[in-house]
Amino acid sequence: MSVDKFWRDLMMKANRKPIVQDLCASEELLKKLQINNKTLEDIQKSLENYLETKRSTFPRFYFLSNDELLEILSQTRNPHAVQNHLRKCFDNMNRIEFKKNEDDEETNEIIAMISAEPEIMPEKVNFSESVMAEGAVEHWLSNIQDMMIKSLYDLCKESKAAYPTNGLDRNDWFFNWPAQIILVIDQIMWTAGCTDAITDVESGKNANAIKDFFEFSKKQIAAMVNLVRGDRTVAERTMLGALVVLDVHARDVVDKMIKNNVRNINDFEWTKQLRYYWDKEIDDVVMR
Repeated sequence: MSVDKFWRDLMMKANRKPIVQDLCASEELLKKLQINNKTLEDIQKSLENYLETKRSTFPRFYFLSNDELLEILSQTRNPHAVQNHLRKCFDNMNRIEFKKNEDDEETNEIIAMISAEPEIMPEKVNFSESVMAEGAVEHWLSNIQDMMIKSLYDLCKESKAAYPTNGLDRNDWFFNWPAQIILVIDQIMWTAGCTDAITDVESGKNANAIKDFFEFSKKQIAAMVNLVRGDRTVAERTMLGALVVLDVHARDVVDKMIKNNVRNINDFEWTKQLRYYWDKEIDDVVMR
């Protein structure tokens, strides 16, 4: 007899004759309850082991409760069942976008990820390649994770290549890429500009190179402030706000380097800063 059936039968007996002494006087009942409790403990242990195998395959499942994970695993034939749990697995990823067929029905082909912010017109990032939601859910979610990383990497390379040569005509560039990409590339270009300025001072090529870069930074900020005042979407205004904060801090760093008479790339005032580089050897972003 299963645990469930035993419990149902016991509850039906209690309902028919709700007298404790008559129902619980049997020692046989105590033994059956103990056996069923042991069975439930074994089932719970087996369940925990099963869920652990899933979590070890896709560690982001550790962010989900057992009930949430079971809800996903119980609907493996329905990849859309993961939508409600994506935000717990991936930071701020609210939904994934499935490609639609000719009948406007969603297929199992995943083509983009959609942010939770802003609530109106949330930001969408298209994948470099589509991901098929087929097979074990932990496997294709791992593929989504890999494609998320690859897509952001590809966008970083494209955005850096498209960065305006003079560094000032950025109005169109700002809105052609996801906000995260814009912030990263802006930091990379600021680091490169600072490095070149300090190097020019050190080599004697231009004694006022850092001061010139300081003035250049002020022009960049002024141009962004004018953009913020224009007619912008919530997402664009949020991105520009974050960028202004970063660039104002960067401008203050340059100002402090001028006051501290930084003249060498190894001066502590420069090396103590968080610096973003595009490392040509590994062809990727690094922070130092």
